[in-house]
Amino acid sequence: MKKAAIFLAIASFCVLASCSSSQQSASKSRNASTNYEELYVKAPAGAIPAHFKGGQNASVVIEEFADFQCGACAAVNPTVKELQATYGSRIKIIFRNYPLPMHSKAFDAALAAEAAGLQGKFWEMQNLLFTNQNFWATEPDHKKIFESYAEKLGLDVEKFKNDMSSPQTKSRVQEDIKRGMALRVQSTPTFFLNGKPVPYEQTEFTRFKALIDAELSKSK
Repeated sequence: MKKAAIFLAIASFCVLASCSSSQQSASKSRNASTNYEELYVKAPAGAIPAHFKGGQNASVVIEEFADFQCGACAAVNPTVKELQATYGSRIKIIFRNYPLPMHSKAFDAALAAEAAGLQGKFWEMQNLLFTNQNFWATEPDHKKIFESYAEKLGLDVEKFKNDMSSPQTKSRVQEDIKRGMALRVQSTPTFFLNGKPVPYEQTEFTRFKALIDAELSKSK
């Protein structure tokens, strides 16, 4: 109970302020003079193929870097789904794994999502991980819980378990992390809209929608 109470307190804080990371200790901090459009072009590609929803060739691309154990990421996930439902193929939403060192189970959760993806259920697992974050993040045997989610989704559980520990799955997560570090991601969730970072306070639905509409108007 004490452990759960501590986690809930941390999660509540993360909802109000994005989860910060020390992952960027080797890179420069963000500043007003940073040319993100240039960084965006030069950054490593991340996992290929990337997980995305929406139009393959949409003129508006949203790229999210998220940590499955971050309360703020779970809190903003319904907004991301609402944006996707609102715009459909007019936008492309890319999801990148960015587990923070401060979250001991986040990397395993990313592996679980990627393992599910190898059986065509990445987004379904992503949704379960965010929706049930308060449960699995407080459990000592979180991998067993991930396996129960795989079973719930109708996956081959033995394949899922093997894929969670495979070099291929780990490499996909690490490639996303490399991309995020090159883009100077220091907290989660971090969003880029057509190569430009979106301030966390702008990720509320109506504000985010206004930014997207402005980008769409440029392509008319």
